[in-house]
Amino acid sequence: MATKANQESANPHAAAFDVLAVPGADVRGRPLSERWQLLTQLLEGSGPLVQPVLSTGDGDLALRWQAGLADAGVEGIVAKDLRSAYRPGSTGAWVKMRTRDTQDALLLGITGAPGRPEALLVRLADGREETTSPRLDSAQARQVADLVSTRLRPLSAVDSSRVRWLESPHPVEVTVGTGRHGGVRVVRLRGGD
Repeated sequence: MATKANQESANPHAAAFDVLAVPGADVRGRPLSERWQLLTQLLEGSGPLVQPVLSTGDGDLALRWQAGLADAGVEGIVAKDLRSAYRPGSTGAWVKMRTRDTQDALLLGITGAPGRPEALLVRLADGREETTSPRLDSAQARQVADLVSTRLRPLSAVDSSRVRWLESPHPVEVTVGTGRHGGVRVVRLRGGD
C-alpha cells in the first residue's frame, strides 16, 4: 500500500514564475509586480502540486536560498526588475545567477589560432578531458595567447588534431555546470611556473 508521501512524490509538481494572460486580458505589458499578484491569486487553492516560485525583494535572503537549493540541483536564481513588462525573447530586465563552484584544472591545449585561441582543452580533477565552452572572450583569448606563445608543441606533419598541445600543463580555474547548461567554462588562468 502506498503511503501519502509516496503518492505525493509520484505526482508531478510545477512551479510558476510568471503569468502572461488571465481570462479576457493579456497582461504582458503590466509590471512584474502586478503579474506576480495575479499569479498568486490564480494559484490560490491549487494545493502543493502547483506553486509560485520563491520570491523576495531581499538580496541576502535570495542568496541564502540559492546556496541552500544548490544541493537539490537548482541551477541558480533569477533577479528581475519588478517594474518590467514581459518582452518575448528579451532578457534585459533580468539577470541569471547560476550556482557553480569553481575547481582547478590543467590546461593541456588550445583550439583555434595561437594568436586568437577559441577554447581550452582541460583535464578536470576527476581525470576527464573537456573542451571549454563558450568561445573565449577577447580578454581571455589575449591572456591565453600570451601564455601559450612560447609553450606550444611544434606541429608535426601528421598532426590532424584541432588541438594545439602545450609542452606541459598549466593550472587554470574553471566552473563545471550542471543541468541543461552543463559545460566547462574558463574562469581564469592561474599563476603556475
